Amino acid sequence: MKHLIQWGVALAASLTLTFCSGSTSTGGSDNTSGNDSIPKDSLPLDTASLDTILPHGANVDSAYQVFKALYDAGNYPDALNGFLSIAYLNPDSASAGDAEYYAAKCYFQLDSFPEARAEFLRFLKNYPENTHIDYATYYVGRTYYKEDSLVTAITFFKSVVDKFPDSASADDALYYMGRSLYGQEKYDSALVIFTNVVAQHATANTADGAQYYVGKCHYQLSDYSSAETAFKTFLANYPTSIFYEDGLYNEGRALYQQDKWQEARTVLKAMLTTYPQSPNMEGILYVLAQSTYADSNYTARYTEALPLFTRLESDYPTGLYADNAHYYQGRCKLETGDTTGALTLFNNLASTYPQSTYQDNAKYQIGRIQYERQQYSQEVTNMQSIIDGWPNSDLLDNAYLWVIRGQSAQKMCAEAAATYVKMQSAVPTSPYLDIANTSAINCIP
Repeated sequence: MKHLIQWGVALAASLTLTFCSGSTSTGGSDNTSGNDSIPKDSLPLDTASLDTILPHGANVDSAYQVFKALYDAGNYPDALNGFLSIAYLNPDSASAGDAEYYAAKCYFQLDSFPEARAEFLRFLKNYPENTHIDYATYYVGRTYYKEDSLVTAITFFKSVVDKFPDSASADDALYYMGRSLYGQEKYDSALVIFTNVVAQHATANTADGAQYYVGKCHYQLSDYSSAETAFKTFLANYPTSIFYEDGLYNEGRALYQQDKWQEARTVLKAMLTTYPQSPNMEGILYVLAQSTYADSNYTARYTEALPLFTRLESDYPTGLYADNAHYYQGRCKLETGDTTGALTLFNNLASTYPQSTYQDNAKYQIGRIQYERQQYSQEVTNMQSIIDGWPNSDLLDNAYLWVIRGQSAQKMCAEAAATYVKMQSAVPTSPYLDIANTSAINCIP
């Protein structure tokens, strides 16, 4: 169909795929290779036990309807045995092909993906004229997708799109082709596909997911403005989508990345109430806390951010942002005048989170507090530890400046002058060189 040309041209350079060839395209992750990429079309099966489910000579077509009702009711284990009994013991019956297909779907619903794949492939081999042939091909791709064999999955999804362009299965396959590319971090190519699904398949069951992933692709490509727009469109058009909560969270993240602090807070504060058990709660608390802390136009920024950072560390002590939350609690206390509380938090960071990337920041803040308390010797020691221990720190030039100021405050003029020479060599483009030079030459704090 014409509407498939758009994405096909865009992906031609990046996808070299051959259906059922046993080979995979270069690039991307895949858990299959060589002769193992396409499984056998059957697995060992105890057919003797099936005879008790559907004895030889029973009315197969009537039995099929019973098993199909079990399937529709979600009773996949019993439905599976029934379908297998038809497919393996009554292969010449009119219902055998459909039974084989639904046996494979039962395995899929039970998360038995290798078994599902084997049955789907057996179905494709034995019943090439069956009306389910398009979706069987699609589900082979889905089994690979479920096992993170994304390159091979794309092979089958592309086969569906190429062979059955007018089938609803083509919409599903196109969507999961995009998901597979997204999983390989090929965000540009995935964006082309998801945009196509949104534009050309707006009534498909996957349209909501496609719109959501348009936003996700833009976000991964650091186009936060487009991501925000995509998520807003998704939320407006698909309020009952299974992705709705994630869409809200990612809208908040996109707003945060654009320094739209107040808008981000509005979205994320509402989520605290509406989705108290959200699986995204750690991220929600983090982005909300940072959006509050960073908003220089918000007078309550530090007092409101502090309990958010405290909750973040308390609720997720081994989480991704625990050390960040610990450090920023110190920053909030410092900004509100509680230097003693701040000092405790900064001092505890290294022992509580020995792998934290904020250790140099904490050392710097400790040094600044010590300087304000006129504890110049301790301050110089802490600032020097940044110079010695974190030569690539973004606070390196600040550390040099405050070593010089601490030395000058102690009238260690020769030492201050020597430190300035080192600073010139280490950070020759620092905007603090002039201030450091004045402090060192005149030996003033």
